[in-house]
Amino acid sequence: MGLDEPYVLLQVLFVSDTRQSGVPAVTFTQGHGLDGPWGMVASDKYLYVASFTTDQIHKYDLETRRFVGAFGNESYLDCPEGMALGPNNTLYVASFLDDRVVKFSIPDGKFLGVVADKSHGLKGPEDVALLHDGSLLICSHNTDSVLRFNSSSGEKLGVFAIVEKPVGLTVGSDGHVYVTSYITNSILRFNGQTGEFMDVYAAGGGLQGPSSVSFADVRTLYAASYDSDRVVQFNSTSGFTYILPGKKHEDPGAGTLKVKLIFVRKSF
Repeated sequence: MGLDEPYVLLQVLFVSDTRQSGVPAVTFTQGHGLDGPWGMVASDKYLYVASFTTDQIHKYDLETRRFVGAFGNESYLDCPEGMALGPNNTLYVASFLDDRVVKFSIPDGKFLGVVADKSHGLKGPEDVALLHDGSLLICSHNTDSVLRFNSSSGEKLGVFAIVEKPVGLTVGSDGHVYVTSYITNSILRFNGQTGEFMDVYAAGGGLQGPSSVSFADVRTLYAASYDSDRVVQFNSTSGFTYILPGKKHEDPGAGTLKVKLIFVRKSF
């Protein structure tokens, strides 16, 4: 599992096995101008990390952890956050401060254009995800909504869901959509085809100000808890807290640990 602490250590951390307790988090990478690591996504060969304060996407070799370059600049990005990999080697990036979602080709990092912007009602995009039908979902944080777009043409397909201050989202293997509601300290589940609200999938277990979410397997969901400085693990029947190494005895903090989660099926 990959983790990042954007405003504290300026590192990307790696936990080799989340199925066992006491496994330490080790530094996957740091330096090379990485400042405010937030969104992460992995292809077969590279890890892509959004550098929030430098308006770039950093690229690292998954096997060697070596920094191999960066792309993007303030002309295309303004505080990049969540990312998603789409068909035809396309990387979608939420650009938070200029209210846009843009796309790049990978691995070369060529800018391919704007997918959505404020003219579509987008304000404060935090995260993006692709549905099984290829349409793109965007967390529009400042409008309390998840918007749906044609990922190729950029056509707005409507409001997919209403969520109080959505930050992170993911699509499960069941095709349903899981969205963090920062204000209500919960993870909500929506039907992946209709957008109909299904239930509060997870809450409690120390979850406060949830941001990123990611599935490790069919039943196990991990959520980054921004306001309590921890990662919380849930399964289909119960939830329990998995606390990051070095954070075992802290009081809930003021949001010093802002974590993005991804699961990489590789050995290091």
